[in-house]
Amino acid sequence: MSDNNALSMQDVKNNPLLSNKVGGKFNGLLEVADIIEELNQELGVKVEMPKTFVLSTDAFNKISFDADNKPQIPEEIVNDAMRSLVACGGNVAVRSSASVEDVGGKTNSGAFDSVLNVQSKADMIKALEQVYGSLYNPEVLANHDKKDLKMAVLIQKMIPSPEVAGVTYSEDFAGDAYVVMNCVNNKTADKLVMAQDNGKVLKCSKFVTGAVNMETGDTTIHRLTADVLRRSDSEEFFCHRTDNKNEAMRHQLNKSDNDIPNLSALFNMTVIANKMEEKLGRPVDVEFAVSKDKDGNDLISILQQRAYISPNNFKIVSHANGDLSGYPKNDSGIIEGQVLTTDITLNMKPEELDGKILISKLSKSRSDFDSDRDFQEYKLDSFLSNVTTMQEIKSEYTPKLRIDNSGIISNILYGHYGNQLRESNQPFFMTNDKSAFADINNGDKIRIDLNTGSYKILPKENEKLKTAVMGKLSQQR
Repeated sequence: MSDNNALSMQDVKNNPLLSNKVGGKFNGLLEVADIIEELNQELGVKVEMPKTFVLSTDAFNKISFDADNKPQIPEEIVNDAMRSLVACGGNVAVRSSASVEDVGGKTNSGAFDSVLNVQSKADMIKALEQVYGSLYNPEVLANHDKKDLKMAVLIQKMIPSPEVAGVTYSEDFAGDAYVVMNCVNNKTADKLVMAQDNGKVLKCSKFVTGAVNMETGDTTIHRLTADVLRRSDSEEFFCHRTDNKNEAMRHQLNKSDNDIPNLSALFNMTVIANKMEEKLGRPVDVEFAVSKDKDGNDLISILQQRAYISPNNFKIVSHANGDLSGYPKNDSGIIEGQVLTTDITLNMKPEELDGKILISKLSKSRSDFDSDRDFQEYKLDSFLSNVTTMQEIKSEYTPKLRIDNSGIISNILYGHYGNQLRESNQPFFMTNDKSAFADINNGDKIRIDLNTGSYKILPKENEKLKTAVMGKLSQQR
């Protein structure tokens, strides 16, 4: 392969200086390459990283872009990519690995493109044009100086027909001690993480990772619980019944839900995520796929790995009824302002949002659709449209608070949107109660306490003035 255009995992292991040329996503895999080998031995679980190459930033430096930011890919780069495709077996995923992706405590999750099932030279050219071109997507340029951006590109062996695929987080959205999984059956997870598909959310209590100071009640070291915590329509909670990690890994769970295949493999995936956190010293966000090896055994493939870190200056509150809120830790969590209510499908001008309390709702209900599936697709499509609009807004136009009661929290927290929300420092309140805030109208002024979820509609300015004038008149009388 030409120069350092295309690199294997082993190339970068042999020359660590090359890690500066492979982007954040490739480095995320590099971090866990050796850990995956250890887990095969330690846990007796078949887990692997599919063969992966990277087109380095040296290759990117040879690409030109036209006035519309469309890349012109040199034949040299295409040929190197095709050699990587052949080495991976002839069917690959082409994924972004940008210089600002999965680095510095910020993921830029979902900001760049990936293309699956690339099998020919024509496919490869289109995929490279799309992935390289996504470096200058509007949401990226809204937050980064163009001159600071570079793109490396992963070429990874495709797992074309996984039995289960999804993402696993070694702590939950609020930072509590659960391993959380969002997964789909018989398909890849690309639409799931983009909130375009409806997955199954599973939670599992975490393993003990050290001593617990029982006298002071210090629960920062995660402990196990002895019982299943909760079951609901959207979430299934598992538990590990022992403090011994390996024994817990082998613990047989009852298959309580017929639409969850490969339950033992999924349970093993929670073990893998917990082990990765333990070895890396930080929570992880891992994309995976479960398929069968040549002998018919479960094979877990690790496709991506990134840090899952909530900013230190941002507080996330998990309320007893399942609602969630977040705000900067230096603030009180009490926010007052004028409300802008909007259909979640509506594209808004950035200046209309500035300083407002934005309440996003859905204008249509289940009765407007022929099936539950059609209604669910409408909700997910609408939500994605709204997220895309918010991504493109520059920081000078920022809502004072975002309130979402679209009713799809459990489907979107564990994917790109949830990552963006944890990293944004944007105050938010989320509820699955679609009737919440029904008494609030566009233009109302409210005060909401994000610590409790309670709110109060405040008198309008003209009502205050009228009350003051009436009081003065009564005093005169």
